[in-house]
Amino acid sequence: MSAGDGETTTFDGSEDPPGAGRTADLGLVRVHPCVATAAPVVWHVRRSKLVGRAPDCPIRADDQAMSRVHAAVTPAGDGLKVEDRSRHGTFVDGNRVAAGGARARLGSVIRCGGTLLLVVRDPARYDAAPRRLAKEFTGLTQDVLAGPDTWRTWQEATQAAAVTHPLLVLGESGSGKEVIARIAHHAHPRTGPLVAVNLAAIPAALFEAELFGYVKGAFTGATTTHLGAFREATDGTLFLDEVGDLEGELQAKLLRALESGRVRPLGADGDVPVNPRLVAATSRDLEEATRAQQFRRDLFYRLSAVVIRVPPLRDRRDEVLLLAADRLARDAPGVSLSPGAAEELALRPWSGNVRELQFSLLQAALRVAAEGTTTIRRRHLPEPVESAAPPRAELNVESVRTAFGSANGNATLAARLLGVSRTTLYNFCGRNGLDLAALRAEVPAHGSREP
Repeated sequence: MSAGDGETTTFDGSEDPPGAGRTADLGLVRVHPCVATAAPVVWHVRRSKLVGRAPDCPIRADDQAMSRVHAAVTPAGDGLKVEDRSRHGTFVDGNRVAAGGARARLGSVIRCGGTLLLVVRDPARYDAAPRRLAKEFTGLTQDVLAGPDTWRTWQEATQAAAVTHPLLVLGESGSGKEVIARIAHHAHPRTGPLVAVNLAAIPAALFEAELFGYVKGAFTGATTTHLGAFREATDGTLFLDEVGDLEGELQAKLLRALESGRVRPLGADGDVPVNPRLVAATSRDLEEATRAQQFRRDLFYRLSAVVIRVPPLRDRRDEVLLLAADRLARDAPGVSLSPGAAEELALRPWSGNVRELQFSLLQAALRVAAEGTTTIRRRHLPEPVESAAPPRAELNVESVRTAFGSANGNATLAARLLGVSRTTLYNFCGRNGLDLAALRAEVPAHGSREP
């Protein structure tokens, strides 16, 4: 069952997840509401505990949308058993908890009223304010925020920078690979600059000119001498992004430069010594590309002496809402997320990672401003970027009514079930005289309500 599909989940005590039976220090982190400048509220869950707003609840939140005793959570293998004790429902990964309880695995999001709780291992790691790298340090246009997992990756980069071997950074596009290069550059500074080159954006015919440089008169239009990235980064750091996109012939030229420590500018009579610290990055699986003979094995070994993997944003759910809160505070002061919108953001796959999150928040803030309101709700969020669209159902009045019922009245989830965009669904309802409020009113009382 996909996260957030609005269906009811049940707890089957006979089906334990991988690692069940292993002792784990489990806990909950409040990820909404949150403030990007303060430590989140954290609870350890070593035994069964009640969640609610009553003063005697061990897991208590001052949330008027939460029942006095809202839910109970109990350690169960590598996760928690969640039982609903409320009038309005408890949700795990967007799905309403049924009478038998539901499994909340590590990384699951539990919604109680207007509060979102993330299931984590070793909750003490989260009991600190988010780490922040100032833009003056990274050279980027804005500060960079990190939760515990990203901070650990940053520490790896700091330690790796002390060695002279090339550093290979692996991660999806938009996950923060360039930040790793900048951390490595500043952690053990040299006298030279950091020079960043996106290899995927350089035509093959210009590869040598851009990386190795050229002398005046080397070709038509070469009116001045150009150092090239390798020489510009001498005694500094050379960041080669998307190295996995290089063609075979260019891979050989890059390998020669790395192994010899010398480059020959176009039009020059001899080689020139270079010694930048190299940080290469790619969103491709280089090991698989090497096995498929799409990437040179010798170059792979030359680049991968030290490897750092940047996890995708969907695996850093503790950071999603921190980054969202930080972005809104900076770019749209006074605009906040509803619990429903926050839940939607936390559960999205984020195939575009941080860039997609920033785009989504910008679009939502613009829509809110156009309405003259200050709260981002699910309907304001643009459609998520997904690798494959669900099969499109026949769009008719009856299928729309059925989809709204299955989605517990949530238009976003109904559109996904129908395999159409939310805009298409809204337009269809308008053309066929279907009132959204009336459709939601048809949903049984036990359905999900968007906070």
